[in-house]
Amino acid sequence: MKFPLQLVGAFVLGIVVALLGVRSRSADGSADDGSDSPSGGRPSASRSGQRHDTAPESLLSSLLKGKSPSDLTTEEALGILSAVMDKPAGGDSVEQAKMDYQFQLLMAKLPLPVVEEMLTAAREKGVLVDKVHRLFAAYARRDPDKAMAWANGQTDGPRLRAIVIRGLSQEDPGQAALIYQKELLASTTRKSDWEAGESIARSYARHGHAALLDYLDTLPSGFASSFLPTAIQELPEGDVAAFLGELEKRTAAKNWQGWHMTELLGRLSVSHPLETARFLERMEPGKDRANTRYSLAMALMGQGKGEESREMLGKVMADLPGGEKQFVMMNLQGCLRSFPEMAVAMVEALPEEQGLTAEDLQRWPSFNFGHPDGMMNLAQLIRSRDGQASYLVESFNKIGPGNNNHMDANDFKLLADRLETLELPADGKARAQEALEEARVRATAK
Repeated sequence: MKFPLQLVGAFVLGIVVALLGVRSRSADGSADDGSDSPSGGRPSASRSGQRHDTAPESLLSSLLKGKSPSDLTTEEALGILSAVMDKPAGGDSVEQAKMDYQFQLLMAKLPLPVVEEMLTAAREKGVLVDKVHRLFAAYARRDPDKAMAWANGQTDGPRLRAIVIRGLSQEDPGQAALIYQKELLASTTRKSDWEAGESIARSYARHGHAALLDYLDTLPSGFASSFLPTAIQELPEGDVAAFLGELEKRTAAKNWQGWHMTELLGRLSVSHPLETARFLERMEPGKDRANTRYSLAMALMGQGKGEESREMLGKVMADLPGGEKQFVMMNLQGCLRSFPEMAVAMVEALPEEQGLTAEDLQRWPSFNFGHPDGMMNLAQLIRSRDGQASYLVESFNKIGPGNNNHMDANDFKLLADRLETLELPADGKARAQEALEEARVRATAK
């Protein structure tokens, strides 16, 4: 089974063609004689009617210095490919893309006997394992059967066979699944090396949930439960509702644990938020639905959908009557680090009688959110203005040599400016300003 090089290199080709287009221009902006056409690799004709090289041909020619791939010896091919697999100087991403595509082009055109000899030579010369595996992966794309046979004679055969299966899964997941299952039955696939099986699952998922589940049902439960959370993110948009229906049936029939369903819904909330939200409306209210809705709220905020995220947070609170504050306290620190604006919305969604107090936050470090004024962010989560002032006074009193996160005069100016903007009671603000000044003296004293 052959793997189309065009699919592997299409994106890279666009970058490289653009690069060649820029570099083939002369100083006056006109194209040099014999330059590549910047037309996506299609042949172009000069004014005399002569055909120009396509972009892939030009890239390969520049790599081989005019030689044909069929003229290369095993030693020459290995030397060229080994150099191309090295990282470019300075980490130039465009140069890296060019080198990656040149690698693919040459590996696609070398005679297969040369490729096989080159792999053996690479092993004998002690070429880095990562490079050997990359050469082997390109070989496997051209002839999976021969690659599998070659792998059987190698000490890292299981790893090499997994590479073949991963490549084959992109074009023929059914054949890849058959080989993978044989590997499992023969106990030659390490349980810790599941990339091949997961690749098959992702490929099946693109064909719909039925194909995915049919495949997973043939595997040991530990494998299936590991592959599923990643694979379902590849489901077609119109198939998610049907998958969720099947998920519900299997959970009710005790075919899947409840925690597994919660994890899957959390994953789907990132890739398919609308379908997940609709499904959650049908779930029983309670902790599981609240946790999944919270994951969905985080996903929506990450997508820039602040209004939808706040609406979902309101539903989270509705699922936890009497337990809203406990839920917020469990999740607030992580939320502050990821989405401070969402943390504020979560606290605002608390019932009036469950608002955060200074005592709730005193046990948290004031400097653990990436900048010295993190205490200001925490203070603003306290519902009572007097509580905000008390929290700040207590926090400022803790600042001193050894526990001030190396605060300097600029940090204290920032704190003073932010303190001035807070709407605190006059006496509370005065106490906080006095405590801050005393902290500045302690922390900056020589």
